[in-house]
Amino acid sequence: MSVEANKNAARRYNEEVWGKGNLDVIDEVFADNYRYLNPPPQMRPTKEGFKEWVRYFRSAFNVLGTTVDDIVADGDKVAVRWTTRIRHGGEAFGIPATNKETTLSRIHILRFENGKVVEEWAEADRLGMMQRLGVIPGRFF
Repeated sequence: MSVEANKNAARRYNEEVWGKGNLDVIDEVFADNYRYLNPPPQMRPTKEGFKEWVRYFRSAFNVLGTTVDDIVADGDKVAVRWTTRIRHGGEAFGIPATNKETTLSRIHILRFENGKVVEEWAEADRLGMMQRLGVIPGRFF
């Protein structure tokens, strides 16, 4: 697959899975041997575990929109920086719903083989998100 095809698959993953909750796209874009290499503590690092994580996240947060801010590709890797607008409408991580809106900034690096994602590394500003929701103190220093 070309670098552009990989970038398009990364965009589709963001728009369809995170933006719309379309979990069928995971089966289309991720390889069967997909591994999430730095999962949240409660997530299994597999394709099925990832689906469970998306379901959990979307049950706690209503996704209001998602935007790809930057996308860079080189060889078999695509790096994506995106922002998701959310409303905390359900219990998340033991914290009752606040019904507040905020954003979650994320950076994902996807490695492709034969046109499918086989590995993913992700960093998300969950601390900033929780501070903006007012569920943990906003200042530590």
